[in-house]
Amino acid sequence: MHKTILYFIMIVICNVGCSKKHPTTDTAKAIAEFKLPQIPIMLTDSNQINEYLVWHYWDNYDFNDSSIINQNRYTEEIFVNYVSLLPKVKLEKARLSIKNLLQKAQADSSTFSHFIQLTERYFYNPTSVFRNDEYYIPALEVIVASKTLDDPYKIRPNFQLKMALKNRVGSKTTDLNLRLPNGNNFRISDCEVLFTILIFYNPNCHTCHETIKSMKNSELIFNLIEQQKLKIIAINSDCDNEAWLKYQSQIPTTWINGLSADQETNLTQKYDLKASPTLYLLGKDKIILLKDAQIEQIINYLNKAW
Repeated sequence: MHKTILYFIMIVICNVGCSKKHPTTDTAKAIAEFKLPQIPIMLTDSNQINEYLVWHYWDNYDFNDSSIINQNRYTEEIFVNYVSLLPKVKLEKARLSIKNLLQKAQADSSTFSHFIQLTERYFYNPTSVFRNDEYYIPALEVIVASKTLDDPYKIRPNFQLKMALKNRVGSKTTDLNLRLPNGNNFRISDCEVLFTILIFYNPNCHTCHETIKSMKNSELIFNLIEQQKLKIIAINSDCDNEAWLKYQSQIPTTWINGLSADQETNLTQKYDLKASPTLYLLGKDKIILLKDAQIEQIINYLNKAW
């Protein structure tokens, strides 16, 4: 078997095979039908091979032939396999590759539309295991700048880009003025600890209940709070005062539990809350370390950092 195919199948098994969220069609068949780029024989380092594959992955895909996208999710399968490669290269390399892909997809309007849907489904949808604003931003930049797409079709991507550019990893989080149960006000910037977890929750959300339970049961989180290295700020994203008050007993007293004190300010205009709960991990000076993360990701990060 050609080393490109063999190497790629190993990547797929490690990154996609264990996921329950990827398409259910025959991935192996899609790989066999899709002609992968041939890796130059002089490339032996895994990092170089990954970079080559990510950049040249779509070289043999005919973007002018829109009939391909109707072949029983064929394009979706190979797109998912492409996405599984992205974390194996530096972020900037991945972003350039995604932008290059969307630019090529403009060769045909139907093809372009299909790839717009795929990038939203996998990079933006809150149920996707691959969701990542940093991957979605370069796709959106191409979409909103496209001359082949009419302005009405850019309204949603423009809004998504505006929100994705807020509170990015590496930037300082947007401060919020919160009202506490005792009537006092509290700002995120008032929290002077090494790490801060923001959890935007809805008192009526079952997934929120389970996530909060996992956080309360985490020994690592408990210890870091006890050592005053970590603070958790729970924010009711529903802004329902009555539901918030009824849910007080479920939030540990060691957490900060707040409701937006600026009633005229729409919380969703400051934070992109695609789902409940939405979690952020902040570091020193409230710099965002993880955005829209799973609690398992946050615990793993804290475990490595501590």
